[in-house]
Amino acid sequence: MIPATVRYPTTGAAGADGRPNATPLRSAGPLPLVVFSQGFDIEAEAYAALLDFWAAAGYVVVDPTYPATAPSAPGGVDENDIVNHPADLRFVITSMLQASNTPGTTLTGLLDPSEIAVIGTRTAATCRSPPPPTPVASTHGSRRRSFSPGRS
Repeated sequence: MIPATVRYPTTGAAGADGRPNATPLRSAGPLPLVVFSQGFDIEAEAYAALLDFWAAAGYVVVDPTYPATAPSAPGGVDENDIVNHPADLRFVITSMLQASNTPGTTLTGLLDPSEIAVIGTRTAATCRSPPPPTPVASTHGSRRRSFSPGRS
């Protein structure tokens, strides 16, 4: 199991995003999935404002906490575990798609499996503050969407 935070557009009043298990805004769906990989020795929550912005713009955003390379890793970070990040990301994507296909979950029917993007930061152990994410474009699906900090 890989701990992850999932953000998505929600129903209700402005500012309702961020409520655990909030009701997803299904009328806009199915929605593209953005998987955010924060890199080595930094928590993904350092990017919370950006990730919240993407979710508010209509994306389902998941940010996994890598078991051995997050600052909260038991026994400290292990840079050698970075080689496992691709398999961890594959597991997270598969789990998200399974949740979307499982009746009765918060994510049921929320994801468009043909619209998946993986966005990440450079792996830099010497960074003291979050480096800006590198803008990328979705490589899956018929609709290409550009992702860039500060724009929807």
